[in-house]
Amino acid sequence: MAAADKHRTFYFQNHLFRQSKTNFEIIRAYVVLRLCAFQTLVKHNQKILATLRATLGQTLFKKVLKNTFYGHFVGGESLDEIEPVVARLKHFGVKSILDYSVESDLSSGEAVKTAQDSKLAAEVAPAAFKDRVDSKTLQVTRDKYAVHEEFADRRKDVVSAR
Repeated sequence: MAAADKHRTFYFQNHLFRQSKTNFEIIRAYVVLRLCAFQTLVKHNQKILATLRATLGQTLFKKVLKNTFYGHFVGGESLDEIEPVVARLKHFGVKSILDYSVESDLSSGEAVKTAQDSKLAAEVAPAAFKDRVDSKTLQVTRDKYAVHEEFADRRKDVVSAR
C-alpha cells in the first residue's frame, strides 16, 4: 500500500485515525452510536428531548446536547466554531462537507430562502483552500455547487426520525 493511501485509510488500526480523535470523542461516538441503535429511543426522541429540556432547563440542556448527539454529528453553530474543526480534519486528510441544518418548522418558502441566503460554505471554503486553489477555480466551483431553488427545500418527501 502506498504511503499516501495508507494515510487515507481509516481503519481502527491506523494510527492517524486514533490521533485525529480525542479519547472523549471516541467514547462519545461509541455511546451515541450505540444509543442510536435503540429503536425505542429513536422513535420517541422528540418526547425524550422535550422532557430533558423541561427537566434540565435550556442552558444545561444545550450543554448536554452539544457534548453528546449534537457534538458528535455537527461541527458547530457558527463560522468561528466550524473553522478549527475543518482545519483539524484537513490535517488528518479528511475533507469536510458543510451543510446547514433545518431544526425548526419552516414553511417551504422559508426553507428555500434560508438555503439561498446561506453563506457559510462560501465563507469557509476560501480559508480552507486558499493555499491550493486559485480564486477563479474557487469561483467556478462555488457557481457549480450553488443552491438551486428546486432543491432548496430538501425536506420534501424525506422520511426522518421525527
